[in-house]
Amino acid sequence: MITSRWTRPALIVCLAVIVALSIISFQPTPAQAAGTIGGCSMFPADNPWNQDITSWPVHPNSANFINSIGASTKLHPDFGSDPTYGIPYVVVPNTQTNVPITYPDPDLRAESDPGPFPIPLNAPVEGGSDAHVLVVQSGTCMLYELWAAQQVGAGWEAGSGAKWDLNSNALRPAGWTSADAAGLPILPGLARYEEVMSGAITHALRFTVQNSQRAYIYPARHFASSDTNPNLPPMGLRLRLRADYNIAGFTGESRVILEALRKYGMMVADNGSNWYISGATNPNWDDDDLNQLKTVPGSAFEVVLSPGEPTGTATVTPTRTLTRTPSKTATPTITRSVTATPTRTLTQTPSKTATPTSSPTRTLTLAPTSTRTATSTPASGKIETIGVFRPSQSTFYLRNSNTTGVADISTTFGAATDLPVVGDWDGDGIATVGVYRPGTGEFFLRDSNAQGAPITHQFVLGSPGDMPMAGDWNGDGIDGVGVFRPTNGLIYLKNGLTTGFADFTMVLGIAGDVPVAGDWNGDGKDSPGVYRPNLATFFLTNQVCNCSVFADYQATLGVVGDSPFAGDWAGSGHSGIGVFRPSNGLIYLKHDPTGSGFADINIVFGIPNDKPVAGHWSAAAGIASVSEPSTPVPAATFLPAR
Repeated sequence: MITSRWTRPALIVCLAVIVALSIISFQPTPAQAAGTIGGCSMFPADNPWNQDITSWPVHPNSANFINSIGASTKLHPDFGSDPTYGIPYVVVPNTQTNVPITYPDPDLRAESDPGPFPIPLNAPVEGGSDAHVLVVQSGTCMLYELWAAQQVGAGWEAGSGAKWDLNSNALRPAGWTSADAAGLPILPGLARYEEVMSGAITHALRFTVQNSQRAYIYPARHFASSDTNPNLPPMGLRLRLRADYNIAGFTGESRVILEALRKYGMMVADNGSNWYISGATNPNWDDDDLNQLKTVPGSAFEVVLSPGEPTGTATVTPTRTLTRTPSKTATPTITRSVTATPTRTLTQTPSKTATPTSSPTRTLTLAPTSTRTATSTPASGKIETIGVFRPSQSTFYLRNSNTTGVADISTTFGAATDLPVVGDWDGDGIATVGVYRPGTGEFFLRDSNAQGAPITHQFVLGSPGDMPMAGDWNGDGIDGVGVFRPTNGLIYLKNGLTTGFADFTMVLGIAGDVPVAGDWNGDGKDSPGVYRPNLATFFLTNQVCNCSVFADYQATLGVVGDSPFAGDWAGSGHSGIGVFRPSNGLIYLKHDPTGSGFADINIVFGIPNDKPVAGHWSAAAGIASVSEPSTPVPAATFLPAR
């Protein structure tokens, strides 16, 4: 109890002093320019909230999103003249006393900004269960927001809270909430009376939907749903009033709001009633005028395809599904991804044979001296089979069948810090090895899997830290390459194997995802995808374009921490998915990439910390070619102890 550390009179005196200081410095909101609060702009002009979206393209899934929210359901202003209706805010000076902020819930506390905050003890609190508290500190131009707030003792207790620098475009870390479910600030998305009276709202508005998707898109950072239905709106989804919707009959406050919804749109920010747009509390609102908004149907809106998150904006925690990192213009600009001074050397660490290391929990079941038999029947299609890259030896171990066994091909190439990438670089129908050097953004590719084969392609694509992928993006029979940028979810694809500009810039995934590529629908062209390790889920698209895309397929396979890869395991003409378990060398392959389910093939191949690859390694799988060693080399493959 507090009284065990403080005498009650002393406690009362201390609290009284703190309360007095906290309340005395709370000044009434001063008169201000319509576009500012407390002399502070609501974020820079190029902030997502302030972007003109009239030229942004319509999202290809717009109709389904609108129907899920309610095409016939009417718009609703969630504010009015009632002082308890709407979300209040207050402006305080830069001398406002800081008070402690506590977050009882440990999970929400981990995603909240710690106090103290300069929030007056008598700051207005939104009515209802949301109980938001919004404070702008003039001078510092910092915004402080709390959710589920209540004044307790000498400070505030809240469910979650965040602070925002109004002079910066910085976002919450990806996966973090704020005082809003979407991880967004609240105040810049409110319709404010003084703006309406000036004749124009120059920013997007915040609105709620009853059912949202377990996903968020830029600039949102958090989801609030367990539903993966792709037709439900993710947090951050942006809508605008259609250009063909006639607003000539609307007057006054409603007309100004509708014009803003046409130019700046509105963003999904929280779960709640469908089509409820948010506004700041003000007794001067004209309720009769605002009620005109209640005649506008959901069908008057369309979802726009957000062109993108600027390169370099942090998206950190890959814990949410179906995130899109858009680009800055309606037609995504091709970004040059060329390192200016690429390293032109290839470090090789020859190792003629594998050096298997047995584990106490594994039983070696295949002798290293086992030989291949020529009795296996080549498949009618091009079956792609497993392989691994062993960083500790800079060596690829490739197998000509999707079965437990020893490697049929061993070839040393690259350095321990390189990332493996394989493809048919010359169109001969055989996949050969390559590496990508993350430190320099360089690809090193070979047209042969023979030990000591020369480098045939060396070029730069991407930036340090990017991750490689390969695929036949244009269906010409020759694989191109690509890189996934883990910091922002951008994908750059190139058809040619030379240094230069990317042919396609796409948006798919979030920070922490791992890229994959394959022909998911059997159309003869490869397209990208991502694997979200913490969800053990693939998100795959059939598109190759200059665009932001939503996944066409979502499939869960493996467990958290598995490494993804893809290949045509059955020679069926379309790629399946697979995972490699780094902890024990187990591989799980699934033929159908379009949905979750059990693996079709389970294999033991490789050792912990290998990296998986897949390809059609020889002209006739199971029969040695002249480019392969005459005897197979073991890849330290083990079966679990019984």
